[in-house]
Amino acid sequence: MAITKGFISIVIALLYLVCIPVVCGRILSGRKHSPAAAYVTGMLLMGAAFQASAVPLILLHRSLRAVLIVWHALLIAVTAGTMLLRRRKGTEAVKESGSLQRPGRVDALLGLIAAVLLLVQCAFYVFGTHIDDDDARYVANAVEAYETGTMYRHHPNTGEEMTYFMGEISKEVVSPITMFYAGVSVLTGIHPAVMMHTVWPVVWLCMGYLSLWLVSGALFGEDRTRRLFFLIVCMCMVLWGNTAVRRGEVFMLTRLWQGKSLIPAIISPLFFDRYLRGYDQKTGYYGSLFLVSLFACLSSGMGIVMAAVYTGLITLLHAIRERRPLILFGGMLCALPNVCYAVIYLLLVHVKLT
Repeated sequence: MAITKGFISIVIALLYLVCIPVVCGRILSGRKHSPAAAYVTGMLLMGAAFQASAVPLILLHRSLRAVLIVWHALLIAVTAGTMLLRRRKGTEAVKESGSLQRPGRVDALLGLIAAVLLLVQCAFYVFGTHIDDDDARYVANAVEAYETGTMYRHHPNTGEEMTYFMGEISKEVVSPITMFYAGVSVLTGIHPAVMMHTVWPVVWLCMGYLSLWLVSGALFGEDRTRRLFFLIVCMCMVLWGNTAVRRGEVFMLTRLWQGKSLIPAIISPLFFDRYLRGYDQKTGYYGSLFLVSLFACLSSGMGIVMAAVYTGLITLLHAIRERRPLILFGGMLCALPNVCYAVIYLLLVHVKLT
């Protein structure tokens, strides 16, 4: 019985962590995009949709189950709406460069090296768990939501019921990535502590390197050899980047389950990729900026600020290059949710909303 339950949990986990992101990403990015682009887009959509669903319901003190219902409804609405719009226009997304090139012997060797390096880094999380003081808040909040169905109603250190969002809990209200973890754990039946220390870091690590793979496509086009070499160099830099405790490389290999770790691992490369590809309305320019920005809001308060800065800087540079000031205005609209979440956070801290 336990074996059957465990097998079902693994199947559901693969569904939500692999299959659904690929399907959603394929619908949003188009069939001509690579599987890497489809998966990254799908995971961004899942995170961004959860962010849009969770924050209002947390403020209204609704249950985690209510968030999951709204989250699924929003995912279905966005993907169905995208399919209808694409069918009406009769258009397909622009093909990503370098996605359909047959690999040679050199590319196969480089690909094997990259795969080995990735497996070594994934093994750090599967066979070795890093524990630190942040577990006392992040993991505790996820476990509380998983076991009780409530969200941020009890203090993670004392267990007492909170009359308002106390201290650092106010940051998680506007960046509820722990509720995202708890929600997926509810759906899969796998305990949040296991998911956060073992499963999610591997997912984010793979997504981080897929993001760098997209960056390599923007840099080197269809030259697969250069793209693989670029990826291997990045992997080696991560492995030998333990020079200071606050470096992004250290976060990538020790506590990638923390939201702030996603900024150097995933969010920054994706914004850089968007900058390198330039302004092209046909590629969903504003849609991709908005998606990455909203996903960054889910990760942490730092993500809220950094995403707004990245969006503003990218659109400013593209507006100057294209001599189209309206590009900057569009970027401001993409960063509007960041401003809203920042205002909510200030109200939670200074007004102490209950």
